[in-house]
Amino acid sequence: MDLLGDDALLLVTRKALDFRRASLRLTQLKFDNQAASQLERSRSQSVLAGAKVALTPLTRQRAQDENALVLLLGQALPADFAAGLAEGSNLGQQALITDLPADCALRAFSASAQRVASRAAANRQQRQYRPGLRSVLAAHHALAGRATLTEQLRAQSAQLQAEATRTTLTELGFEHGAANSLELLDAQRCLLAAQQAVVQQLKNLVAL
Repeated sequence: MDLLGDDALLLVTRKALDFRRASLRLTQLKFDNQAASQLERSRSQSVLAGAKVALTPLTRQRAQDENALVLLLGQALPADFAAGLAEGSNLGQQALITDLPADCALRAFSASAQRVASRAAANRQQRQYRPGLRSVLAAHHALAGRATLTEQLRAQSAQLQAEATRTTLTELGFEHGAANSLELLDAQRCLLAAQQAVVQQLKNLVAL
């Protein structure tokens, strides 16, 4: 179920990322035709980079959950495993809204409960007979973490660059009366947040 939840979150986040890409393409097209300012383009670039930053922790969590399941089962997951999980979840939801006789529903529930109990018992036995499971899992998590943290740092650096450009343009606009103090403070706040995020991410990579 963890993998199913991970995939659902990834799907929503990737759709949001696609929307941000389309928005930036539109803004770039308007900029190329002098219908949008460089400040608007910088904002779109920052929003896109922020969406990429949001995607990487979800990707890391999904990889870690899959690693945990692989180590627990002792074998690689089939390629269609996630699709099977989603199909099983849909079947379960359909079963809940189907008018089954009470005795059939009870037998189905009992059988399901027994399967869950059997899997739980098997999982406990596997944990008992694999004393090095946690250390191996930690190593796999570290590998997955480093790959996604590096990708996250790349996205955060792009966001920092976009926010720096936005702040510079806003400062120029403020000096010439084209931007107010609230816009300037907001740009400076976002720039500071982007700088702090990059520094924290560098610390996370060094800690691995």
